[in-house]
Amino acid sequence: MLVTGALAATLVGALAPAANAAYSYNKNFSFNNEGKGAETGRWTAAAGSQAATQDHCATSAGNASNGVRVGYDFNRDISFLPDSYVAHLNWSCDNAIFWKSFSSSNSGSFYMAIASTPGWVFSDGRVNYNK
Repeated sequence: MLVTGALAATLVGALAPAANAAYSYNKNFSFNNEGKGAETGRWTAAAGSQAATQDHCATSAGNASNGVRVGYDFNRDISFLPDSYVAHLNWSCDNAIFWKSFSSSNSGSFYMAIASTPGWVFSDGRVNYNK
């Protein structure tokens, strides 16, 4: 069966909302001309599974057709101590929808940071979680 890129993106997009249905809360994120180390706002989540969806992505160095990927670190914010690393997600940078899940053994205040990029990032999406 031959699946075109547009059809594959549509199928992935159709599956992403169903996968997110297991979560009660959403935190939107947006990076606009941001570099490595830029962070989102915080969200408070229970221990266990969380998921992130990237809806759009572009960089100043190009996009997926140039082999560009953007990596994000998910961390738990710990007051007065070094933050706790939770997960690293690496996405192709194009306008296809990407959904990935990760898990934390602790509840707390979480944030997402750009960990790796070949240029300035323009991306948006949401994190899905339970309290």
